[in-house]
Amino acid sequence: MSLLGKILAILNLLTLIGAGMLSTMVYAQRQSWTHTIFLANLYLDGLPVDENEVDRSGAPVAERIGSATLTAMFGSADVPKTQEGSVREVAQDLIKRIKGEVDPDKQANMVRVYAQAIVSQPGEWEDLISMMEAKDNRGAALMALGYVCRPIFREHSMPTAFIKKDRIKELMGDEAGSTSLASPNEYISGDTLLADNAVFEKLLKSDSPKRIATWAMLAKLDLLFDSAGISLMGADNKQAQIPGSDGSAIPLDPRTRKLVTARLLTILGLAGDQASDKINRLVSVVGPRAFLVAMEAEAADMRALNTEIEYRLKQSMERFVQRHSATIEEIRGLDREHTRLQTDLSDIKTLLDRQPALIEERKKNLAKLEADLKRLRGDSDGLFQSLQAGAKNLYQRRRDLQGIVEHVSQLEKRARDLELR
Repeated sequence: MSLLGKILAILNLLTLIGAGMLSTMVYAQRQSWTHTIFLANLYLDGLPVDENEVDRSGAPVAERIGSATLTAMFGSADVPKTQEGSVREVAQDLIKRIKGEVDPDKQANMVRVYAQAIVSQPGEWEDLISMMEAKDNRGAALMALGYVCRPIFREHSMPTAFIKKDRIKELMGDEAGSTSLASPNEYISGDTLLADNAVFEKLLKSDSPKRIATWAMLAKLDLLFDSAGISLMGADNKQAQIPGSDGSAIPLDPRTRKLVTARLLTILGLAGDQASDKINRLVSVVGPRAFLVAMEAEAADMRALNTEIEYRLKQSMERFVQRHSATIEEIRGLDREHTRLQTDLSDIKTLLDRQPALIEERKKNLAKLEADLKRLRGDSDGLFQSLQAGAKNLYQRRRDLQGIVEHVSQLEKRARDLELR
C-alpha cells in the first residue's frame, strides 16, 4: 500500500473513532434528556397504578422506574414503584397493627382513623358515632349493621350497599346457618345482610362492643381497598373491582382504577400523619393532578356534608323552639333578671372596693369635726363665762334699779302726802 493509502486509512480510522465517541456522547445526552422528561411526567402524573400500566409507546412504566428515579422523587429507593404498592403498604400496616393490639378499644380507634375519613353522609356519621359509643353488644350490632348497609362509592351509582362475603365468613367462623353465605357472588347486598339473623346473633356473641365496631369498619374499608386491587383479608393481589348490582365482582377499567386509587391514597394519607414530608410524598405518589382532583372531590363532599348538617341543625333548632317556646321565654326572663343582678352585684363590688377609701375619708372628716368641736367647746366656755359675768352685772343693776324704783315710790308717796296737806 502506498504512503497516501496508509495516511487515508489512518484518517478513516480516526474518523470512525471520533464518530463513535460522538455517537456515544449524543446517546448519553439523549438518555439523560429522556430520563428527565420521564421523571417530569412522573412528577405530574404520579407513579403507575400497577405493574401493567403502559406509556404511549406501550412499554410498562414500572419497568423504567429504577432506584435512581425513586431516590430523585422521594429521597430514598425503599419506596414502592406503583400506587398499588403504596396501598398495599397501608393495608399491611393496618392489619399488622390490628393483629398486634389485643385491647378492643385501641383496635377500634386504629381503624376509626381511616373509617371516619371516608364518611360522606350525616347519617353515616351518626351511625359511626353511635356504634363507637355503644355500651352493649345489642346496641353496637344494630348500629354496625346500619353503618355497613350505607353505600360508600362516590364514583359509581350503587343501588344499595354491599359487604364482602369473606368478611362474613371471618365473622361466622365454623358456625353454619348464615343465609348470606349461600350466595355464589363475592359480595352480599345490604338487604340480604339485614335479613340474615345468624349474622346478628353472631355479633351479639362478640366479647366487646368495640370488636363489633372494628368488624363493621373493616367491612366498610374492604370495598374501598378492593377498588384499588388490594385485599384487607390477607389474600394475594387481585383485580381492582367493585360489586355489581347482583353482588358479582366488576373489574374497573385502568382509568377509573387510577382515579379511585389516587383518591383512596389521598383520603387515607390525609387521615393519618399530616406532616409536610408525608404530604409531599403523597403528592409525588398520586401526582399533583390526581391529588387536586381528589382534594376537590373531598371538598365537595365536605361542603355537601356541611350543608346537610347546617340544614339539620336549623330544622332541629326550629323544632326545639316550637316545643320549648314557653321555657325559652322563661329562660330569657331569667337571663334578663340575671343580667340585672349581675349589674347590681357589679355596683356593690365597686362600692366594696371603694369602701376602704371611703372609711379613710370618713376618719379624716371625723378627726376634723372633732378638732372643730374641741375648738368650739373652748370658744363656748369663754362665751359662757362672759355671759355669766354679764348676767351677774345685769342682776346687780337690776337690784340697783329696784332700789331706785323704791326710793322713787317713797318720794311719790311723800309728794302725794304733801299735796293732801
